[in-house]
Parts: sequence; structure tokens; C-alpha cells
Amino acid sequence: MRWITCLLFSLFLVATASLFASPVTEAAADIKGYFGESLADDIYQAAGRKIIPYKINPNISGPDRLYSLANGIIEVHEVKAYSGWAGKAAMKTTSGGNSTYELSARWCKNWIEKTLSSPTASSAEKSAASALSEAIKNNKVRFILDEFNLTTQQFRVSEVVQNGLDDVLLSEKMGPVKINRFNQFFSRKTRDYLSLKVENLNKIMRSPSTSPFWQPISRKDQIALLPEDACKEAGVEKIEICNALMTNDGRLLVSIKTGVTAGFMVFAADSGYAVYQYLGGDILKPELERKIADAALKGTFVGTCVGVTVFLGATPTGWVVLAVSVGSYFVIDTALQIWHEHQDRKYLTIDDLRGWGITADTPITPPTDSILEPKTDTPLEPLLESLLF
Repeated sequence: MRWITCLLFSLFLVATASLFASPVTEAAADIKGYFGESLADDIYQAAGRKIIPYKINPNISGPDRLYSLANGIIEVHEVKAYSGWAGKAAMKTTSGGNSTYELSARWCKNWIEKTLSSPTASSAEKSAASALSEAIKNNKVRFILDEFNLTTQQFRVSEVVQNGLDDVLLSEKMGPVKINRFNQFFSRKTRDYLSLKVENLNKIMRSPSTSPFWQPISRKDQIALLPEDACKEAGVEKIEICNALMTNDGRLLVSIKTGVTAGFMVFAADSGYAVYQYLGGDILKPELERKIADAALKGTFVGTCVGVTVFLGATPTGWVVLAVSVGSYFVIDTALQIWHEHQDRKYLTIDDLRGWGITADTPITPPTDSILEPKTDTPLEPLLESLLF
């Protein structure tokens, strides 16, 4: 019976992992790109920015996003959505035949000149290029790198400082920040993107819709995205994101969440099966209590092993974590079986009790002719031959 239980538990884990596995890391590059840029729009609109619309196709060359602030500053954003933190390495490119970085001085200059001189560029693109050129001349521009880690489901912001013509420097300003309802948000954005492809990306581009229910980050984190002057006008202090015990890539937070989820699944499966056995009359109440305690121990052990595995670098919904879950469950289950077999040698089992006719968790009532039946008190009757007659 033990191997059957372990097999059912393994199948349960596989089904659950398949159900909750994120499809984001396996998505096509164009979908990832749209997801990151569209999600950035939602975040920065919630933080008070205004989108400068110019990109019809999200995969064309040029800045990924342009936002205008109330104080006249234009923010130029490069958005990256990868399975890890890419950083400056992901910005390396070529511009005008020279090796450079996105958002560098040469890169921005070449894009502006190419857009303004192109006969096929739209009026929106030319207007955006002119606005950026004017902002650079008046030193009213800010360059930002937005990164979405599709594995840890987090977001971080770095300010890009131009270093000469072709080099850039990064200064992290916020993050990593956990994105709430990440998988649901990705599914909705994917549907939007596929719909846009059907309608022809070269002709139409809908702006992403926003609502309080779908805000990907908390209000506290939104305030952290506001510039200093906007915070002063709103009468709030600048909020700094505290990483606390979180590692640079957010692995600790993900490992804790994954471990707790795995442990709870083990406890729910084993304790639920124990309750089912008890209601069916297969076990008694003391056995039920013991099985629930065992389920708690198994859940704690499996959850700890899974959490450590994820922290060391394993993908939360990958086969490595599944193998560790099954293996650790076998280990703790075998250990508990050996322990209970050792302890139960001095106690009666359920089969022993059934031999005596005890089949339920009820008080034992002796038969009427049992020698344990107490005798009733009766008045003394003198014998005929009694001396007292």
C-alpha cells in the first residue's frame, strides 16, 4: 500500500506542476517583448506618466517606450523581458556600423536622424523623434532600463547614464519588486497581442487597458516610481524599496513561496486521505490523529527540501523540483514507517481489535452474561434453617 500511496502522490505533483507551471518562459520572443512593453505601460501610467504614442509595431527598432512627465521631462525606456536579469549585456547592439549600446548617445542620434529622414516613417514616429531631439538639447531627458524577470516574476528599474558616444552605465533605482497575478496578467496580454497580429500590427495598435484590479504592483511601489517633485506635490515622502533578506535575483522569496506551496500540497493530500479512511471506518480516531501528525511532518520536510532546491537555482516548476519532491517524500515516508513499526510492536493493531469484535470508535459494552457485569443488590432473605427463624 505504501508504494501505491507514493505513486498517487507523484502523479498528483505532476498534475499540479503542469497546472500551475508558468508558460511565460517558454513563450515566443515577440510575445515576451509585447508583454514587457505593455506591462511597463500599465506600471508607468499608474505612476503618473503619459505615454507618447509612436510605435505601431512593438518589434520595430528604436526606443521601446517614451513617456512624458508633468515637469516636461521625457523618459526614454528600454524594456527587457527575459528568464533572468540581463542587465547591460542585453543592451549591446550595433548602430551605424559601430558596436554600441541601446540608449547610448550614438544610438539615440542615429534613431532620430533615421526616423526624421525616412519617407516611410509615420507622423507619430517623426513627432516622437523631434520631441526626443528637443529634450536632449534642453537636457530634459531621462533614460531608463526596465527589466522583467520571467522566472522569479519580478520587476526592477535602472537609470541609464550615457558614458561617451557608445557606452552606458547602469544605476539600479528600484527592485526587484514582485508582480502580483503574474500568470493571469501574461495570459491576458498574450490574447491582446494575438488579436493585434490578426488586425495587422502595421496599421493598428491598441493601448493596453488598466484597472485597479489588474494593477501588477502595490500602491506603495507605484509611489516609489514617482519622481521626487511629484512626490512633494502629492504630499508624500519618497518610498524606498527595502530588499531585506532577498537576494539580488529574488531567489529567496521564490524559494520560500515554492517550499510552502509544496509542503501544503503534501499535508493536504495525506491528511485528506486519512480523513477519508476514518470516515470509511478503515482506521480509528487514534490512527487518524497519528496520520495527520505524519502528514504535517511530511509536508514540513518536503517543503524544506523544495525550498532549498529552488534557492540553489532550480526552476520552481521544473522537473528537478518535482524529483526532489518525490524523493524527499519517499525518504520521510519510509522513515516514519520504520519508526511506527518499531513503536507499534507493543500495542494492539486494528486487526487485533477486529478479532475481538471492535469495529468502531465507540465505548466497549460487555455482553449481558459477561463476568464483568456488576451484580445488583438484593435484600437478604433468611434461610429456612436459619437460627434466626
